[in-house]
Amino acid sequence: MPIGAISVEKTVYWHISIDRDRSVVRLTRTSAPYRKLTDVTAAHALIDHTLTDVDRKRHGLFLDLREAPSRNDPEFEVQLERLRKAQTATFKRTALLVKTASGLLHVKRLIQQDRTLNAAVFMSEAQAARYLEWG
Repeated sequence: MPIGAISVEKTVYWHISIDRDRSVVRLTRTSAPYRKLTDVTAAHALIDHTLTDVDRKRHGLFLDLREAPSRNDPEFEVQLERLRKAQTATFKRTALLVKTASGLLHVKRLIQQDRTLNAAVFMSEAQAARYLEWG
């Protein structure tokens, strides 16, 4: 966790921290797979509740997906699409961090599909952090 960041919530699926000095919310996906599609909705509802007091228009979102289990079945994609769009639209800017080239291509496709203009995907944590800081 970066200096200045405060861990505010840890669940089986996500670790949530806020760096108020840098105006960045960091969501780190764990390696635990979602067992049911309803787990996805519940996990994102908890994230939203945890971030209730965060002014999202003034904060960047650092979404670390490096440990996320690979999954792209149609039911999961449909469930995640609505949540993903709502989440990225509320933050000033979103940097998504992935581990593999295939993950990079997959997330880029989703960003283009969603027509999300305030998001970019990276394989380098330093580049993702620069994007949030400088755009």
